[in-house]
Amino acid sequence: IKDHHGRLDCLILFVTDQSESVGEEHRRNDTIFLGKLIKELLEKDLVGVGEPIPVRLEVIQSGVQNYVMMYDWFKERVPGILKDVQRQFGGIDRVYVQLAGGIPACKTNLALALLREPYRVHTLYVNERTQQVDPGDFGRVLRGEQLIDLLEEYLGRDDYAAAVSLAERWSPEAIALLSLLRALYYRQLFRFDEARKCFRDTRIHVPSEPLTELIRNTKSVAQGVKLIEEGQHNEVPEPVRDLLADFWYHTQSTYRNERYVDFVGRFWRLREALLRLRAERYEGLIVGEDRRNQVTYYNICLQHEGRTPFTSWCEQGMALQRARNRLYVGHAFGGASESEIQGLWPGEDILGDTSRMLAAEFGIRYPTTYKTAHDVILQLANNLWQDE
Repeated sequence: IKDHHGRLDCLILFVTDQSESVGEEHRRNDTIFLGKLIKELLEKDLVGVGEPIPVRLEVIQSGVQNYVMMYDWFKERVPGILKDVQRQFGGIDRVYVQLAGGIPACKTNLALALLREPYRVHTLYVNERTQQVDPGDFGRVLRGEQLIDLLEEYLGRDDYAAAVSLAERWSPEAIALLSLLRALYYRQLFRFDEARKCFRDTRIHVPSEPLTELIRNTKSVAQGVKLIEEGQHNEVPEPVRDLLADFWYHTQSTYRNERYVDFVGRFWRLREALLRLRAERYEGLIVGEDRRNQVTYYNICLQHEGRTPFTSWCEQGMALQRARNRLYVGHAFGGASESEIQGLWPGEDILGDTSRMLAAEFGIRYPTTYKTAHDVILQLANNLWQDE
């Protein structure tokens, strides 16, 4: 370790000291005495290391062959040990672990316990051919795969808050990765100024065409918010289409992630926005504040275009609109479920029907923005944990 890293601040030895009840054939293999001998040799530098090395003995007294008991023992003990070391030495840069030899239940669960901690873990083993100690990458490989799997799961659910939390814990120094995740998180919350700043911070570290497009699209969505609130457009401007595509993307995400009350609230808002867009185009002016409601908008649209795919879609959503009022995002404290939503939707499939209507009537397509961003995130994460 000193050759590899330059110094060793503390050595922790896991030793066994079982009770007499396990039998002499097991007790004779206990390592408590060897551990005490190593502690004496290293702390007094009797083997010529060049400096005293503090040694801490952690004694296992029972269940050393039992995988379940050792899983619990190491899971409970290792975090406290590392916190003590961190307090004593002012931080932990990296952890080395020797897993060769020893009792299988102990060394396996020591590895698992260390992989739960946010430190760089390097495995050491003796090369049988050369008798040299080689640093292995078991910890990096296994942890990296676990973290990538978790990150993919969070991104698949558009759970950027969880992805940010994961990256902050395991890679707080990964500025590009964290900035990109935070940008998507802020954009999801419609905090566009913060999102654009985080995208720009990412581009400093990772200049690429996808990031330029993400910044452009975020600016367009933010502009769409202003335009749709200003009202009255003869044609749907591109920023408004970008806004509605973004909004529908996250609305679908709430449904797929079983956040059904949120979905109903968002669907209600989408229906209102589309009706107002179409109604004010027919009226040629902004519908007055006293008439801003979905019934008024719907009647205007029905009067001007009759039974069309759009007005039919609006009519199909009436029952869901009324149901929103009894939910906790409306005027009561009711809940919602997938079966209730589908039961209130007279069409074939609410997600498919809405996506087809948006494409045909408003030119709104499924955005590729998030797939692009997710690809960049996973590439950053793979590079990060491969280079660790």
